[in-house]
Amino acid sequence: MKKRMLKIRLFAGGLAAVMSMSTLSSVAFAAEAEPIEQVIEAENPSTDYYAPEIIQENTVVTFENTQEATDEVNTNDVMNEMVTENEAETSATEETNTVAADVQVTEMAVADEAAVDELVVDEAVVDDAAVEDAENSTTTDKEALEILVAKMDVENPVKASDTFVKEEVVDGALVRKYVREGRLEVERIFYSDGRFVEKILTPGLLIHPPKIAGYDNVTQKAGEVKVTPSILNSERTYNLDGTWTETTYDKGVEKSKTDYTAEEMQKIIKAENQTLHDLYEAKRIEESASLEEILDFFSNLNKDGTGVIAENADSIDSTEEVKKEMPSGDLPPIIKKAYSMALDKAIAKMPGGAIIGDTVKNIVLKAMHLDTPQQDPNEAVLKRIDEAQHKTEQLLSSNKRVDIIVNAIGTTGQALDSFTNSCTTLAQEIYNVRNKNSSGKISETSMLVNIAKKIGSPDQWINSGSHIFSKLSDAAAVLGSTANNGTSSDPNKRNIYQLFFDYNKESSMFSGEAIDKSAGQLQQRIQDFALNCDVLMEVLNIHEKVANFTDEQIDSLTNEEDKAFCRKVKNNKSEIEDKKHLVTCAFTGDKTSEFEKARYGIIDAVRQYNSQSRTVFFEQTNTGFNEVALSTKVYTQKSEKTNMTTLKSHSGLSVDQLYKLQKHVNGMGITMEEYLDQVGFDLSPIKNTDRKAYLSTLSTKTKSFHSGRGKGHGYNSKSYTGINMREKNAAESSQYSFYKYKGYFWEKDEDTTYRDGILVVLQKEK
Repeated sequence: MKKRMLKIRLFAGGLAAVMSMSTLSSVAFAAEAEPIEQVIEAENPSTDYYAPEIIQENTVVTFENTQEATDEVNTNDVMNEMVTENEAETSATEETNTVAADVQVTEMAVADEAAVDELVVDEAVVDDAAVEDAENSTTTDKEALEILVAKMDVENPVKASDTFVKEEVVDGALVRKYVREGRLEVERIFYSDGRFVEKILTPGLLIHPPKIAGYDNVTQKAGEVKVTPSILNSERTYNLDGTWTETTYDKGVEKSKTDYTAEEMQKIIKAENQTLHDLYEAKRIEESASLEEILDFFSNLNKDGTGVIAENADSIDSTEEVKKEMPSGDLPPIIKKAYSMALDKAIAKMPGGAIIGDTVKNIVLKAMHLDTPQQDPNEAVLKRIDEAQHKTEQLLSSNKRVDIIVNAIGTTGQALDSFTNSCTTLAQEIYNVRNKNSSGKISETSMLVNIAKKIGSPDQWINSGSHIFSKLSDAAAVLGSTANNGTSSDPNKRNIYQLFFDYNKESSMFSGEAIDKSAGQLQQRIQDFALNCDVLMEVLNIHEKVANFTDEQIDSLTNEEDKAFCRKVKNNKSEIEDKKHLVTCAFTGDKTSEFEKARYGIIDAVRQYNSQSRTVFFEQTNTGFNEVALSTKVYTQKSEKTNMTTLKSHSGLSVDQLYKLQKHVNGMGITMEEYLDQVGFDLSPIKNTDRKAYLSTLSTKTKSFHSGRGKGHGYNSKSYTGINMREKNAAESSQYSFYKYKGYFWEKDEDTTYRDGILVVLQKEK
């Protein structure tokens, strides 16, 4: 295309030269013949005259301009012919001169055309080289941009919070636009010369015009919607020499500018990506982490609480190198706090979570060297209610079956009481030492040493059966054991959860009731245990402070025994970490342990215990219990459609069992609906109707009067017996329905028999 345009330009120049020579000839003849000038003005008064050099410089290279130049030359030729005719009439001699002049002009035109052809050839050669250079330049720019984009994707990658919007080319630069969370705009600009700029902007505001009420109450807008310009917040520039420049702005006005080396900027960018990744990971953990994931995290927690073991650490591509530069397994506080918060949420959601409550969070926070809520666990221990009410002696024996249960609970209770007594004494001693420091009797350093000494030095913890940590392990084994892996004092090795369940089963008619009765007894023991662990963890943290004493702090102590104690603690710091891990695993279990029992903690035991069915009916017999597993679904039937066979086919309980249930509920002082709801039945069919609900006692009668043959009409009266679901101390009563009908008067029985639930009749208004 460029070659063609250049040729057109040259051709136009040649034509202009020919035209100028023709014009000169016309002027020469005009000097001898006066009428010629008048003929030109009369025939073509609007023809513009352009000097050859002006035409060559200003002619726009288009086909239209070329055609105009050709037309102008043709016009001059016509004028020359007219002049030639007049001269022929005037003088024969002049004709001879004209012929000679034409020959001369023709020769000059031919010479000019040859020169033009030669120039076209030369320019074509030059043009080929220019086009090739331009193509090479375009290819080079494209490759340079690709290299720069790849480089920045590694050195300054797009943030995880940025969402791609569009890509465009502006003045030869590649511009990629993103939207960042928080309503920010991001522009990444790549230049072919190797420069890169990343801009962070606050988007402009939409200004809507005011609305004006027009004629006929039609609302009109006074003007158009306008958008204010975006405001530049910061600008990060990669310079040609490999350095970086960070510029910040305040409302679009430059505030500061800082230059960085490539190495310095890489550290800044990696830190930004790591922080962003941590925020996203923390958000994910708090919102969607499962209990299994959370427990695995605490199992993989390093003994020193700094983070998880390296092979289990999460990473993302943009921060992988940062992970490698950090200490092995190190995790930021935000991740550890997220797991502690997620643990609280997961416990609250799991069955029986109320038994554990929020007792675990403080312990795991301390295990990970994180701040805990401002409270003194020692004061909480001292203020706890009398332990006597939790002793196993308070359990009453009603038969030999219960005697075995009470004795087994008593054995497990001894381990819990022993740990509780030790921690209560420890809390009192810590309280006294802190009072001495508050009154100025001892220094801060002496206070820490004296508190740490209350549980001895780490070398004394090893192989000491009477030590507080042995009591911790025994108590944790009681509360963390799973089903049928409990105390050996029970013939069936039931754990403490099963023992309390079976104890309360004696006074319950559904499993859900026994679970709920056991909850309070179990919850108090778990909360006492957690409170004891909190005190012990407090002392272990003080041990860590002593282990980090400087030589100057140790030398400041006046007691040589205290100095020797501090050095023992410093030499056995790893033992402190092991014991903190032991406290945490009492709740979470150590999923990495080679011993199966050690893999389960209190959380696992509580979850397993509360995962059992809540709708198992208990009927005491002379030899034990008759248990009937029922569906949580409550079957309903309209009163006008009651049928004896249908009622019995839907009930998992006999009439005698229903009477026993009625007596039991009446003795609790609540309604049947309230009881079944607490136990765990789905009562939505009853709650979502305006009819009265009666628990069917499986008896019904039908009286009918039918007239006409086939599908005639008549009256139907149905009566049945049931217990009012919403009445306290309710008794069995007889209800009936009376209605007209068309068609067959009998009701067909359903073929499907369930026999796994209870049936409620929904009474039609009389």
